[in-house]
Amino acid sequence: MEKFINEKVVVYISKFTNTKVIKALKDGMMFSLPFLMIGSLFLLIANLPIKSLNTLVAKCGLADICSQVYSSTFSLMALFTVVGITYSYLKNDKISTAVNGALTGLAAFVLLTPSSKVLENGEAVTGVISKDWTAGQGMICGILIGFLVGYIYSLCIRKDIRVKMPEGV
Repeated sequence: MEKFINEKVVVYISKFTNTKVIKALKDGMMFSLPFLMIGSLFLLIANLPIKSLNTLVAKCGLADICSQVYSSTFSLMALFTVVGITYSYLKNDKISTAVNGALTGLAAFVLLTPSSKVLENGEAVTGVISKDWTAGQGMICGILIGFLVGYIYSLCIRKDIRVKMPEGV
């Protein structure tokens, strides 16, 4: 059984995990990991399981600060992910301008997310970036945009499709 697994299963799993897309997903998600760890640490401090310590943290005002840090890091998770996946895809494809591609991915993500929010009273506010879509709700969108922008940017660089400005500019 062990021979079968090593010869048949491991080979296909290895091929799958070494594809561009899976490598970019793995490396790109690592970009958001430090922020998520910091946010989790501050969430834990803001909501300590020991009642007396929790009361002390709340009284000295640290709970509000910790909650803000937690909220900020978790609310930007999709932004970190789209930049990380696009950058990783381009770096793994050996594109020297990977940072430009990552910023293009970020711009595409902001462009494709809703720019209006309907308040509880029914009033619509426009020209905003909703934290709903930059957090967990926008993760799938961020992952897909990261892959698509990475692929298209890489294709354009490889085919030498660029915007070429005149010498006088």
